Amino acid sequence: MQMRFRLSDRPRVVGLALALFAALPAAAQTAPASTEFDPATADVAGVTLGMTPDQAIASLKNFDPEFEITKKYLTGSGLSYALDGHAMQDIPEPDRSISYFDDLSAIKGTPKVACTNGADGIPQCHNSHADDQETIKVWFSRTPGQERVIGVQRDKIFNKDPKPPIASLKAGMFSKYPKEQITYERKFGSGDTIGWLFDSKRKILSSSAAKSKGSDETEGLPRTVWAGGGICLNVVFSSNNRNDEIADRFLITLYDADALYKSVAQSKTVTDALKAQSNAKEVEKSLKNPGQTKF
Repeated sequence: MQMRFRLSDRPRVVGLALALFAALPAAAQTAPASTEFDPATADVAGVTLGMTPDQAIASLKNFDPEFEITKKYLTGSGLSYALDGHAMQDIPEPDRSISYFDDLSAIKGTPKVACTNGADGIPQCHNSHADDQETIKVWFSRTPGQERVIGVQRDKIFNKDPKPPIASLKAGMFSKYPKEQITYERKFGSGDTIGWLFDSKRKILSSSAAKSKGSDETEGLPRTVWAGGGICLNVVFSSNNRNDEIADRFLITLYDADALYKSVAQSKTVTDALKAQSNAKEVEKSLKNPGQTKF
């Protein structure tokens, strides 16, 4: 029996619940080997699986220089995968010595606060989004000095009018990722979801082959991962209730399921090592100043 780790109960990005809608028949087919989609070439905002932190940062800056990029850290072991870490300055001082690098956050289009005076003269303030919002999360393996990209997700919310039609976004997507090799495609009342699933040998899977291997059709990050899991690239286009042909948002996620699975064990290994180092330093400091306790 294969052990599976479960994604923590954090809020999921729009589109993850869209699987409640009925699925359309899969339109995937396997291309000839000579032109088969290689997931090593797939990128999201310029970031590919296996990149170092420096390479990922450089790629994000090259993709859009306006991104505000922050390194995020975790503390503790036995954690789930693909978490949202904390900037080092937001971690309490005593915990910084046992913190380890986990992910990057790149943000563009942060809201501005707009205030107006209410009827009682008290200012009423709210977030105003004049520009589109975009957030990119990049997750890494958790072995210090050997961190590599194991997942990346781009989430873009359209605030400016006119908003783009889903058909145009899909055309742009298929100019980058091969339409003829998709594993699954589903259309629902408020948008579309499309995915490419690969096996452990990085071979593209048809819909039937994916189901026979127990690979999930996901929108965003998977709820569970397992040892030997393959790579997945999926895209979700979401629309509003007024016009299901106009996009309000899209979500692109690329991840290595096996690497996500392994990151949980890596979390415990690095935490144990950092805690041992921190404890040893505290003992050394204490021995230099043992004090004068009388028994």
